Amino acid sequence: MNSLRDYLTARCFDPDHALNLLQDHGIISDECVTPEDVGDSGKAITWLSLREDKLKSSSVPSVSSVVK
Repeated sequence: MNSLRDYLTARCFDPDHALNLLQDHGIISDECVTPEDVGDSGKAITWLSLREDKLKSSSVPSVSSVVK
C-alpha cells in the first residue's frame, strides 16, 4: 500500500504533475519517478495538501486549451 498513490488517486490528481511539483520544491528526490518511489510519503502528502488548489487547477485542462 502506498499512501501517496492513494492520496493522488482519491483526489484525481495527475501523479506526474504532483511528482514534478514535489521535485521542483525539493520535497522529494529527482530520482522518484512514481509515487511508490517516494520514501517519505507523509511529508509529500502534507506539502501537497497545503497546495491542493494549485493541483486541482492544473489537473483539469482549461476550456480555452481544449476548444481551439
